[in-house]
Amino acid sequence: MQHHRFPIQRWSTGVWMLFILLTAFPALASAYDHRGLRLRLESSWGCAADIVRNAMGDVTQVSYRNDAHRWSAAFSRDRLGLEVDRVVGSGDTAVRGYWWRDALGRPTQHWVGQASAPEGQSPASHRLRKHGWDPGDLLRTLQDGALGSVAYEHDVRGFLHKAELTPKDGGEPQVELRNPDDVGNTGGCG
Repeated sequence: MQHHRFPIQRWSTGVWMLFILLTAFPALASAYDHRGLRLRLESSWGCAADIVRNAMGDVTQVSYRNDAHRWSAAFSRDRLGLEVDRVVGSGDTAVRGYWWRDALGRPTQHWVGQASAPEGQSPASHRLRKHGWDPGDLLRTLQDGALGSVAYEHDVRGFLHKAELTPKDGGEPQVELRNPDDVGNTGGCG
């Protein structure tokens, strides 16, 4: 077994702290804000990632670059800090994801598709999932526009008892039954 030592040097400059890992491997440098949240990551290989955060510390944007490529992701959040919109990439290749939530913050719909669709139109290639909930935050249904729908049943204690997949193509439904023990475990010990 091989052991390596990784010396760490630390400098503090105002509200930024910079840590550099000095090894035989590429050096990594990270910049942090006064709360200890990472804002930047660089490597000696020429890669860098910048992280933008809101006042609550949630990530709102990540930008990555190296000598040949650039990549970014932007996130929008609701007033509870839950993600409602994500755009990954840029231009014609960008992908966007939207979340709709109920008053309790549970996801009710998740749409993923091409970000550059014309205003008011849904792009041809997209995926929509709809979530249905029972009291007690138990997932009742999951309708997937690409795969079909799944209906979930729970026992009186709230443990998952049954999942039934109905394929989108109208194929034979698949049923998975679970028989939890007294504390909810569905696996056995051999």
